[in-house]
Amino acid sequence: MISADNNFLKNNEELTIRFLLAYIHAVEWVNDAIAKGRSSPEYLALEKVAWDKAFGRTVTPTASDKQMIWDALTNITYEYNIDSGIVGAGLKKYTAELINRFYNSGAIMNKMDDPLTFADKLINYDFLSNALDDWDSAAMKGAYYDPGQASFGTVRMAVLQLDLHQIAVRVAMEKNLFSELDAAFPPNTSLFDAYGVNISLAALQPNGPGVMNLFAAGEIDIGVLGLPPIVIRTANGL
Repeated sequence: MISADNNFLKNNEELTIRFLLAYIHAVEWVNDAIAKGRSSPEYLALEKVAWDKAFGRTVTPTASDKQMIWDALTNITYEYNIDSGIVGAGLKKYTAELINRFYNSGAIMNKMDDPLTFADKLINYDFLSNALDDWDSAAMKGAYYDPGQASFGTVRMAVLQLDLHQIAVRVAMEKNLFSELDAAFPPNTSLFDAYGVNISLAALQPNGPGVMNLFAAGEIDIGVLGLPPIVIRTANGL
């Protein structure tokens, strides 16, 4: 999940849109690289990012390591439609079900009379909807995408260490990934840079609660983590 501080969202609408556009671009690139197959330059670049960032290795991967990466990448669905793949009426309904489940297990301390209302406040579709409108627009690249542009703003972000689910975010952060595949893309420039987003990365976190602790301390604007820690900590008042 892409989670964000509400005050940051209120004060940085365009920066948030730019962040999401870079993320959407990265998700589509990841899926395209996988679709092109294991021998394509794009997939080989993706494989390297996965090995270096998601598995944290510095040695050269073996054939079995590469098979493990392929199996993992093709077993995860990478997308930005936050209702896609969710059983039932969508993410909000699923979140409400999690609230009940975590209350019954004792992880959430106070019983909610209307979990769906809470889920409606927690899940914000607006920024993604606006980003998708811009993504579908023919003028989108002229308005937001320019690999040579100066930074529009800085996002303080936290991600999990050694986690393949967030590979699109790590792809979007890689400074020389796209320049090695496209001579027109400036060196030492990331996909986030191309959308005017400067990423200030907090220390990698071992788990979702660690990311939520950074939110509670006011140290990050955006975090990438699983849904359960978000639901538990917000329901318990962070």
